[in-house]
Amino acid sequence: MIGIFIDTLVICTASAMLILLAGNGTTYMPLEGIQLIQKAMRVLMGSWGAEFVTLVVILFAFSSIVANYIYAENNLFFLRLNNPKAIWCLRICTFQRSSAAPC
Repeated sequence: MIGIFIDTLVICTASAMLILLAGNGTTYMPLEGIQLIQKAMRVLMGSWGAEFVTLVVILFAFSSIVANYIYAENNLFFLRLNNPKAIWCLRICTFQRSSAAPC
């Protein structure tokens, strides 16, 4: 619980500092969320800053999918559904839902 609080505090503070240090050069086009962070990184670190943010987000998403798959597979073992059919169903559902486009 404390780890989540510290991580959130560190990430939010770092994001706010990046935005404040980069300044607001785009008054004609309001940016929000990840676009604002990418623009700040591009201003502060050059062209590779936005690509770095993209890579970090992709790695975070991948690690979240893998961790949640492991949690789900352990739940199947706990419920005594650890037969190959149930595990393959879980794998298919995980792949299908992780590769689905957002609505």
